Amino acid sequence: MSPPWVQLARDRILTRENDDVIEISRWLNEQGLPFISYSNLDIRTRKVVGELIALVRFLDSPVDDMSFFTFVTGKLFSTLLVRRGEIPVGETFPDRTARLRSRPRP
Repeated sequence: MSPPWVQLARDRILTRENDDVIEISRWLNEQGLPFISYSNLDIRTRKVVGELIALVRFLDSPVDDMSFFTFVTGKLFSTLLVRRGEIPVGETFPDRTARLRSRPRP
């Protein structure tokens, strides 16, 4: 029978630095071993969360142009426009804006 720490090592790997998690995750992935990295579950690192925070900041302060720009150029807003049929699938809001600006004016 294996010592208890061997079973623990099979279930969890703890690292001191986040960079170590990236290296270990890469190795586990190369070996084809399933794993969940808790650093990947951190919602603060998700781009969509940043876009939502930008929207809330803009709603709180409508003069905050940078927050507005961050939200409308993000994937979340473009996905909403695609679902509403406002822009074609695969196009983003900035793409659409650039295309409309390049049209000759009557």
